[in-house]
Amino acid sequence: MPPARPEDEPRRAKDVALLEQVLDRDNMFRALQRVERNGGAPGIDGMCTEQLRAYLKENWLRHRTELPRGHL
Repeated sequence: MPPARPEDEPRRAKDVALLEQVLDRDNMFRALQRVERNGGAPGIDGMCTEQLRAYLKENWLRHRTELPRGHL
């Protein structure tokens, strides 16, 4: 990845702000409810919709803190 340039900073700040909105707890909860309501098919990881809530309850904080905010 090339080094950041000063003119990239406003875009980077907007990207980080957008990621924060996406990762907002209430937004993620609404998304989970939609997935559960739709009863979607398992993804590439093979996880069924019925398993998702318990998985997120156990792992969400770790995933959220590991997302690459500083690399946008």
